[in-house]
Amino acid sequence: MPHIAILSVNHQLAPVEVREKVAFASNELNNALEQFKNTNGVEACAILSTCNRSEVYAIISTDNAQEILSEYLANTHHIKRSELDPYLSYFENDDAVKHICHVATGLDSLVLGEPQILGQLKDAYHAAKEVGTLNKLLEKLFQHAFSTAKKVRTDTEIGSSPVSVAYCAVKLSEKIFADLAEQTVMLIGAGEMIELCAQHLNQKGVNNMIVANRTVENAEKIASLYGARAVSLKQFSNLLHEADIIISSTAASVPIIGKGLVETAL
Repeated sequence: MPHIAILSVNHQLAPVEVREKVAFASNELNNALEQFKNTNGVEACAILSTCNRSEVYAIISTDNAQEILSEYLANTHHIKRSELDPYLSYFENDDAVKHICHVATGLDSLVLGEPQILGQLKDAYHAAKEVGTLNKLLEKLFQHAFSTAKKVRTDTEIGSSPVSVAYCAVKLSEKIFADLAEQTVMLIGAGEMIELCAQHLNQKGVNNMIVANRTVENAEKIASLYGARAVSLKQFSNLLHEADIIISSTAASVPIIGKGLVETAL
């Protein structure tokens, strides 16, 4: 009988430096899915990779599901099992169903109840569907998670307050600066998290924002909504000294801002 199996490296056990090592870049995801699907014993698979978690979902036809997933994750990212195993969380069958539902509803998130994870899980589902690595059982698992998340948000108060990492970043900034509206904020990246930051900052009266991104056109899309300046990553280092607050959220595998860059700006 096939096993529903999930292997997770997430914020609850793994420090940032470990999570970074097992992250899947978006431009590598299709190949990773195909390799995963071609692994012996894997009938279907999907991959979720965010800043706080990397998870592999699979339908496994053999009894060594945990070993198969652990080996895949370690080999794909060229990391020793001895370095990875202490940070792995494994779920199978009923426990796997519970886990993906917890993830989808935001109950397993760093910020309890944050809604972004549901969209990220849907992206993982669509990526696997596009590559062709789903089967009926894995499809059913994802659909169950999505419907559960919808029911939880409809029937409970979990979504009544604006909670997200972006919101928390802005709230923390408010605690540091007496008047947030008087500060210059640099946002690095152009994804959903940065757009949410820009939205929250705008609501707090911040008028001086700089959006820096590798693709300037994407930065301009956000900047145009909130009267911000859009610059490329090649330009942002020259503007770093202007920023009172810097919020960075990118898919880069290495830090965008290092010690040397900060020292130069100061």
